[in-house]
Amino acid sequence: MNGGFWDGEWRDDQKHGFFQYKDTQESEVVRAVFHEEKLMLDNLSEESFGFEIKNLINGRQKIVYSDGDIYDGDFREFLYHGDGTLQTNSGCFLYKCKFQHGKKHGVGTLSVDGGPANPAVYF
Repeated sequence: MNGGFWDGEWRDDQKHGFFQYKDTQESEVVRAVFHEEKLMLDNLSEESFGFEIKNLINGRQKIVYSDGDIYDGDFREFLYHGDGTLQTNSGCFLYKCKFQHGKKHGVGTLSVDGGPANPAVYF
């Protein structure tokens, strides 16, 4: 996708929210959703866009990021918020915990390299 531009929402100078990529002739349109510069969903059709966005704004969704990280849990206003599981792309870290405004919060568990789930407290 060369010679085009992303049009969408920004938060703290990072892509965050719904974006559309348009080439210079505006013949190619790619719909995507970003969370703090990480690609969440891409190649969304007009039909699936409304459903996917509604669940990302306030709902439950499983996201496989472009870097391989996986989040399965609740969202509020495009942020992790509520119960969720976050696994790093290497599989080394698996967090099961509550999230508040996009950050791990409260009591949860952390598994390292597939080992046992150890209690963890996040503030």
